[in-house]
Amino acid sequence: MFEVEMDGFNANSQVEVWMYSTPQKLGEVGVDALGSAKDRYAIPKQIDVGMHRVVLRGENAQGKKIEVAFGMYVGAKSQTSTAAKVLIAIPIALAILAGLLLPTALRRRRKEDAAAAA
Repeated sequence: MFEVEMDGFNANSQVEVWMYSTPQKLGEVGVDALGSAKDRYAIPKQIDVGMHRVVLRGENAQGKKIEVAFGMYVGAKSQTSTAAKVLIAIPIALAILAGLLLPTALRRRRKEDAAAAA
């Protein structure tokens, strides 16, 4: 998903949202009375990994047709399995636990050593 927020379009008009390499209409969004619009769009599942262009087609405040475009990089979806995530989380959790318990154990040992020396 990605979100598009736009200003400067003709009030109460419609803006088409397209994605290119292979032209695909993602949808339309209604422009409010101030010339602004905001909407979210799903990236098509069959889209290739790489650079793509998103084009907004509508009318400016004077009623003339305009296109606004921006580039977007679409990356590969993560294929990390649940088991891999758990195997990553366990050492991190153990390190945090050791960091919390180790200072307490060292303080206790110092108190015991000080008591034995006295």
